[in-house]
Amino acid sequence: MADHSQRNPERPIGQRRFAYFRNTLSGVGLAIALVAGAFHLSLFALEYSRGVHNPYLNIWFHILIPPVVVAGFALAGIGALRERRRLKAPGGAARGPTGASARKGLVLGGALSVVLLLPFLALTTYSGHEFTDSVEFCGKVCHVPMQPVYTAYQVSPHARVSCSSCHIGEGASWFVRSKLSGTRQVFAAIFDSFDRPIATPIRNLRPARETCERCHWPEKFFGSRVVDLPHYASDEENTRRPLSMVLKTGGGDPRTTEVRGIHWHFLASHETEYVATDEKRLEIPWVKVTTESGVRIYRSDGLPADAPPPAGERRRMDCLDCHNRPSHNYRTPDELTNVLFSHGLLDASLPYLKREAARLMAQPYEDTPSAVAAITQGLEEFYRENYPEVAASRAEELARCTELVVDAFRNNVFPEMRTDWRTHPDHIGHKYFPGCFRCHDDGHVADDGTAISRDCGLCHEFMEHKEEEGTQLLVRGGYNHPFELGTAHEGLNCHACHDGGPTPAASCEGCHREVADLQAGRFAPLPELSGAPHPHKGELECTDCHEESRRFTAEEIVPQCMECHDEEEHIETVRRLLDELEEARREAGDSILREGVDRAGPIHNLEFALKILGGDTVRSESDTD
Repeated sequence: MADHSQRNPERPIGQRRFAYFRNTLSGVGLAIALVAGAFHLSLFALEYSRGVHNPYLNIWFHILIPPVVVAGFALAGIGALRERRRLKAPGGAARGPTGASARKGLVLGGALSVVLLLPFLALTTYSGHEFTDSVEFCGKVCHVPMQPVYTAYQVSPHARVSCSSCHIGEGASWFVRSKLSGTRQVFAAIFDSFDRPIATPIRNLRPARETCERCHWPEKFFGSRVVDLPHYASDEENTRRPLSMVLKTGGGDPRTTEVRGIHWHFLASHETEYVATDEKRLEIPWVKVTTESGVRIYRSDGLPADAPPPAGERRRMDCLDCHNRPSHNYRTPDELTNVLFSHGLLDASLPYLKREAARLMAQPYEDTPSAVAAITQGLEEFYRENYPEVAASRAEELARCTELVVDAFRNNVFPEMRTDWRTHPDHIGHKYFPGCFRCHDDGHVADDGTAISRDCGLCHEFMEHKEEEGTQLLVRGGYNHPFELGTAHEGLNCHACHDGGPTPAASCEGCHREVADLQAGRFAPLPELSGAPHPHKGELECTDCHEESRRFTAEEIVPQCMECHDEEEHIETVRRLLDELEEARREAGDSILREGVDRAGPIHNLEFALKILGGDTVRSESDTD
């Protein structure tokens, strides 16, 4: 065996086995690779031997360290090649055949690098790809921007479906698109330039036929099902009002069965297109339906069918046009309290708990800690001031219910990201948002006069709860509103009154809150401003001036007033105030103040409306806010 201790230190450098790697650049590169590799192995051992799973450690393990190891080996190789060039140059240390050993060392070093790096790169590339497609990466790494969507996802029907299954799907092209988009999102998170709230709908989302319909196949849906919706009134008793309906899910394969029901919209046997003119796809003035019998275009803008479609986003209708919040649905306070009551978690014997909990959750807050404090304090103060006996004798139950309300708020409202049910409308149904009525409003008409029907019976039929001989029965019947709406409100869409907060009271003021506030001398956009109430506040009912069968214009109100006020001086005063108000409205322009006054109807308190619009101080305060 050769005695390596007797090597000649004076042997020409070109004859040393790894001579080309004996330079600063190669040394630094090998040191970087060895240190990074050791760090990588330690993280591997930590994760898989002790069960430590942390998204930020996984970023180091799967994404950051592997390129550093590769870069270290690359630097070593570059340094070796540079050293070889230097030694081969005239005046260098290597001469002719004496460099054979060094050349073998260079080849051996390159081969060892490839042998070591290929498995390492294969493993880390696969694990890195798997990690970046994981729910953990999507939901936890970018914690602040992704908190709302990740929190909602965890309690959604798709909580066991990975993010990539819907947002990427199968195929290389969509994988590349997603990674390019994801890179932009990573930089937005790093530099705090992401949207608040995260913008939806996602314009470059893959068509639902390539994602949703891999599990949900509309042609295989058929029939109807009974749906029970929990509902509790915002009254003192938190009255339970059961609501049941037969939902005509429908669907069907046109080759074997009749195509009908809600899922008719998404079947492959025909095509439905529409144009949305707003960002959230709430305004849809143009719809085109193509079936075997021909093409029909419905419009709500009054133009003929052959006129060019309006400017906006043109889209083929698919699952996500109705099921637009399948995994990231932010529930309204009204829904949350209904569910908590129906499961017996909130105590219905606590007076006005539904109303107060929904009211407090619906208030605007700067951040979550201040919201939690306000909700907790608000419930405590309400019962202490209005029901002191309940507050004293049932303090423990009240605290438990308060904790449930706070927890529901945390999981559905995210003030820091400005995200809640109001920023992300849900198109299923039509209670809190236009939903179905975006198209089914009797206002989208084809050239032959047919319209997209507003008939509720197309999609569902209400059921009535009856008792016969001690047996509870469900029988078909129409929907009975908790109180009579009157002829002027029969065609009113649900979301005009139901905004997701407390259920409106069974009165005019319950829905027309802005009108009631203006009459009382209050104005929500300027809470610090107050005025005298309308002279007839508390004296007259709304129906003393309004007919329920129709709405009055401002010009029609004056003759209505004259039926009681026949004094010329009074009428002149009203006309003067109306003229001043019109001038103030022109000066206010398209401002929040003018919009709020117009919605409330300035005739309900002319002097206070002028006070809101007329002063420079008032306008500057509003602009500052």
